[in-house]
Amino acid sequence: MSDLSSAASSRRAWSLLGVFRGPRFASAIPPVLIAALGVEIARGGLLLIGRLFATNARTFVDAAPPPLARFEEGIFGLPFASALAAALEPAGAVIRPFLVLFSSESNTSARLHALLAGLWLIVVWECFGAAISRSVMIRGTTGIYLGIIPSLRFALRKAATLIGTPLAPITICLVLSVPGAIIALLSRLPVVGEALGAILGFVPLVFGVMSAVILFGLALGWPLIATTIAAEAEDGFDALSRSYSYVNHRFLSYLAGLAILVAASVSGIYAARLFVLGVGELATWPIEARGLGFSPWRLVISTLLEGWVHANFWSCFSIIYLWLRADVDGTEYDRIAPLSADAELPSFIDESDGPLAEPKTPRADAPAPSADSGGEGEGTSAPG
Repeated sequence: MSDLSSAASSRRAWSLLGVFRGPRFASAIPPVLIAALGVEIARGGLLLIGRLFATNARTFVDAAPPPLARFEEGIFGLPFASALAAALEPAGAVIRPFLVLFSSESNTSARLHALLAGLWLIVVWECFGAAISRSVMIRGTTGIYLGIIPSLRFALRKAATLIGTPLAPITICLVLSVPGAIIALLSRLPVVGEALGAILGFVPLVFGVMSAVILFGLALGWPLIATTIAAEAEDGFDALSRSYSYVNHRFLSYLAGLAILVAASVSGIYAARLFVLGVGELATWPIEARGLGFSPWRLVISTLLEGWVHANFWSCFSIIYLWLRADVDGTEYDRIAPLSADAELPSFIDESDGPLAEPKTPRADAPAPSADSGGEGEGTSAPG
């Protein structure tokens, strides 16, 4: 029985605690490499976007926590606050630009910069998050290791849905801000402007409440969009409705799941950092002792560790989604979209046999087997 499907018969508390299995699933090679690639693509895009504006090109890059693999801190030198910030960074990186976008203190340039950065991060992490979740779910429910290429190919096939779905509520909120902008312009009219602003002042307040509800739900549940598509391979409306529905119907349980995710991430970060930096120190001390340096490989180590943090985030959210779906809808843990939903199966999967095989149906024009053929070899038509 697979790791995640074995939890289907367990009680709710055990299933929720199954989030602690996330770091183990995230430690496989495909999720780590996919996440590390996503980290570098996201960072490169933010740097290019930053160069379009007069502000510091590294605005949203420098806002991230410092690298976890800082060798000068030593193996045991990571403060708890840094580990906690790193555990929250996969979510914080995507949410941070939208806090600037919807801040009343931001100017037009800062808002445009934040909008482009936020859109870029949604493009990157919805696609790469879905690829990681798909890999984790396939492994957890079938025991099959889905490779990097098939996982990314699945995400690319669903890219339009993955990107467009979280943009829908953001677009609605931007539209809801238009009446407030119009009223702000009317309030500047001479003579009657101040009176109009006082009379119509409730309109932006009403739309502001609506936007707050939409954005708050999106900020809490946006990772569930990618995990829903990874599990169900369905349309964006289903993914968006599930993300809001699961958060609303199981709000306290969902918060408990997030708390467990953070605890699992922080403990996993310390374990992964201890292992990675230990390997790095053992590999580099004889070289650096001779003054040769090893900085390129330290950068690789740091990138892989950062990739593991993101892989762990999506791995834990995959388990949270399967648990919420089982709790709300009564769906078994191992019920996910079959591998036939992917563009191409890994080369080591035999489609002709096994539980994932399509049922074979005889052709309508196939000849019936002979009565004395014993079911072996080519059948012949029965005598008339």
